[in-house]
Amino acid sequence: MVEPPKQMSLGRRVARFTRHLAMWTAILLGALFAGAALWIRDTFGPISIDQMLMHLPGAAGAESTGSESSYLQDFLKRAVFFPALVVLCLILTYYFLARRVRSTRDSERSTMKRSSRMAFGAGLLAFAVLLGGVNSFANTVHLVEYAQASA
Repeated sequence: MVEPPKQMSLGRRVARFTRHLAMWTAILLGALFAGAALWIRDTFGPISIDQMLMHLPGAAGAESTGSESSYLQDFLKRAVFFPALVVLCLILTYYFLARRVRSTRDSERSTMKRSSRMAFGAGLLAFAVLLGGVNSFANTVHLVEYAQASA
């Protein structure tokens, strides 16, 4: 006879929720940094952060051309909305697949080992996405050179 699954304690539920929130936040931030890097590269070309800030219309003394709102709308659409939509689709797919896996699990012991490995892998993947996004942004605006020159 198959035993019904045990209920998780409140502490484990909170820890699991916190872990998932941190993982998806890291993925979202990585996607936003990558989106910003792509937008900057497409909009301004290969420039430094100083050049971007100095030549952005309406900023740092540059003449206002009336196109600031189009820059902002384009940035929000391509660097914020689209990456956030992609991450939302990933979240929905992940939880749909996780629900299916939980409903078809074989035995409690093998599932526990597998789920802890999957949690570690998911956390590692989230960290890699965050690092990739930050690295892409830093390389696009030459952030290291900017920091070295400022110091």
